[in-house]
Amino acid sequence: FVTPEARQALFEECGLPIIKDSSANKCGVICSSLEIAASIVLERDEFVALKPAYVPAVVDRLRALARLEASRIMAESRLRPHVPLPKLSEQLSLAILRVTNAA
Repeated sequence: FVTPEARQALFEECGLPIIKDSSANKCGVICSSLEIAASIVLERDEFVALKPAYVPAVVDRLRALARLEASRIMAESRLRPHVPLPKLSEQLSLAILRVTNAA
């Protein structure tokens, strides 16, 4: 665990690019949610039958979402190199929440 203060110090002193933990673990959270949803709506044998198609589809979607978020964070970083990546990640997460809540 790296505190926000430590992340800021590493950025200021070394220029070390650190991605905020909430961005780095977002796919893990989404995957857990999909596992829970599958366990609620499917019987075990249904899931076993569906698994060969379901798991690769989930992994592909997670990779696409992670790629989009990382691309956006890095693009913002190029536009605003003085802003630490964790702060950009936090701002992007808040924007995602605003859009999600508006829907």
